[in-house]
Amino acid sequence: MTMFNPPHAGMLITDVIETKGITALELSSAMKLQD
Repeated sequence: MTMFNPPHAGMLITDVIETKGITALELSSAMKLQD
């Protein structure tokens, strides 16, 4: 999962939220998948 967890993962997640309008639930699920 190295490609999915770059140094600026926080910025990447924020960009995805702004682009796709991810909901809090979807974001929570995505964060769990990263662990």
